[in-house]
Amino acid sequence: MGEKDNFTYKNISEFTPEDTIYIQGGSSQFPVSWLCQFIKFEKGIAHGIKISTSVNPTCYTREVGEEISARLDKCYLFGKSKPDDKWSHANWFDVLGFAGYELKEQPYDAKVPDEHPSYCVVGLSRTNSNGGRPFFGASVKPNSYVSLKIKKARIERNLNSDWINGGETLIEVHLTEAQFAEAITSLNMGSGTPATLFQIGGHRIPEPPFMGKVEQHSKEFANTMSDLASKLDLNLEKAKAIINSDKPISKKERDALTGIIASVMQEIKSNIPFYEQQFVEQMDKTIHEAKMQIDQHLTQKATALGIPMVRQEDILSIEENGTNKLNE
Repeated sequence: MGEKDNFTYKNISEFTPEDTIYIQGGSSQFPVSWLCQFIKFEKGIAHGIKISTSVNPTCYTREVGEEISARLDKCYLFGKSKPDDKWSHANWFDVLGFAGYELKEQPYDAKVPDEHPSYCVVGLSRTNSNGGRPFFGASVKPNSYVSLKIKKARIERNLNSDWINGGETLIEVHLTEAQFAEAITSLNMGSGTPATLFQIGGHRIPEPPFMGKVEQHSKEFANTMSDLASKLDLNLEKAKAIINSDKPISKKERDALTGIIASVMQEIKSNIPFYEQQFVEQMDKTIHEAKMQIDQHLTQKATALGIPMVRQEDILSIEENGTNKLNE
């Protein structure tokens, strides 16, 4: 019967079920080559469905349609792999997954494409603004922040070097100093670090709403106290009705009075201290963000003026030895 031409320059990893592949089966003494419909290539093993055999097809009729698998070195394609080949022949796969390599007529044919949908460049920069801006997930409005831009890219091959240039901005994201520090030091933790989307696809995004955390906690606490006052007024009316009644107080009414007192104690002992704790934690976070912002601002000013920054170890040395290392 003989083999059918199915040669292609594709790598085995690029094969699909529309491709065919020859897989050698049988024993080492009596090998049988099967033309197979390709299924998959996984962990160095090629899998296929038997279509036909190159020798004695009548002896193997019942095996047609069965799955077969073998190592890549037991697989080949059939056909002419070079333009000057006179006859088709078996082209065995090598360890890289190719049964043959396409020869380029000119060296420039081997150049990678200048542009591709997957090409991009990522850039980080520190930006200063005249006035504080709101940032999503931030407690303060900083004057300086970190900008992350992802741009389309193209590559130019010249003088045996790659020259990569950025193009259109795909997305721009802004982070405060604290958010940037958290992002690079908290890998694989939680859902991610909050950031502010500035633009996407060339379209500006409106600034996020902002409310100071002191004001926010104050309003939340005021709402909580208002709800508590309403509940206390309602419970007070219930208690008055029970106490002022001419009838003897029943067990059910005593339990109701006890429940009213218990609910008030719950608010005083647990809920209100919880609100206070949340407020303190938020203030600590806000102070931390403000400190980082001030530190960054001082660092930039000192750098611009050529003033060396005071290090913690220098301060300790001054306190212990009474010498100023900055003047040495």
